[in-house]
Amino acid sequence: MKKYTLISLIGFTAAAVCFTTSAVLNRQGGTNEEEYQYTVNINNTSGKSYEIYGGMMENLANKYPDICGWINVEGTKISYPLLLTTDNEYYVRKAYDGSYDKNGSIIVDYRLKSSLTENRNIILYGHNMASGNMFAYLRNPEKFINADIEIYSNGKLAIYKPYAAYIESGNGYIKTAFDNEEELKKYAKDGKDKSIIDFGTAPGENPSLLTLVTCESSFGLGDKRIVIHAVLTEVVSE
Repeated sequence: MKKYTLISLIGFTAAAVCFTTSAVLNRQGGTNEEEYQYTVNINNTSGKSYEIYGGMMENLANKYPDICGWINVEGTKISYPLLLTTDNEYYVRKAYDGSYDKNGSIIVDYRLKSSLTENRNIILYGHNMASGNMFAYLRNPEKFINADIEIYSNGKLAIYKPYAAYIESGNGYIKTAFDNEEELKKYAKDGKDKSIIDFGTAPGENPSLLTLVTCESSFGLGDKRIVIHAVLTEVVSE
């Protein structure tokens, strides 16, 4: 089993991403989950052990290079590879292997760097499936209170804590680059001010953020989006 050490930290068009049921790693193509999976135990400062799909992601990415990471939220169905390509639409109805899948994939905004922890605001889009798969869990943002959102990319596991959740009609949450720290802080504060839930977490003075987005409707109707913002609290690397 790999050993990891803790690095302490101081401090699609969105309308296309409204989805409906799934098995992410068992397609008609016959991908065998056990062929790719091994778990890695990582201890953070609280002593809690995180199990991540590092081996699965890396082995899959060797075959499917659009896979740039993995998202996992303990206690939910959210545990999926992250797909990054030249637009936000290609994987709307495709699995990571390019085969048709009405669930689509979890899509990384195309403007981001593939080494996800280098971005100041990682934006991920996923369908709100009636089956409860993909990002349907965002329908109940109160369940993200005290949740750790784990993003594994480029040999690093980043832990994010939610600090805001709201329903948005516009696309102001789509912001992948910032001219300066003040603009970033304002973006984070605006999200916090709009939140319908008090997560007991603040974005802080120099935040690195994660934004999860899904349709308000599981049928993909309307232009409203459920948005959850989270802030990076620690990074664990090999």
